[in-house]
Amino acid sequence: MVAYSAKKRISGGTRSAWLAEANRNLTRHHTLFGRIESVSNDEPFPDHDDPLHDRPFRVAKFQAGYAWRMQVAKVVEVALGGTVAAFAKPSALDAAYGGHLLGYTLFAKFSLSQ
Repeated sequence: MVAYSAKKRISGGTRSAWLAEANRNLTRHHTLFGRIESVSNDEPFPDHDDPLHDRPFRVAKFQAGYAWRMQVAKVVEVALGGTVAAFAKPSALDAAYGGHLLGYTLFAKFSLSQ
């Protein structure tokens, strides 16, 4: 999937965002997936006295993940997995958000199957 958005600001121009994501079922039980998103935003610093208030910044996220799926009951499936994400941002944001940002997620998803 690929998506694009543009937010027209009354003052300050247009802020854009886009994302792309894909998944690949390797087998009935194993899935790999990934996502890239990029957002231009001028709202990370809501304090009007902050020198970075109303200044636009573009931040990107690169995420990859894996899920293992199995049938646990006749109509219930569980997926167990995780993701790892890295972020790209301007160095002007380092004081507020840190230098190199990494994140991870572990998840369990239960769903009804047919």
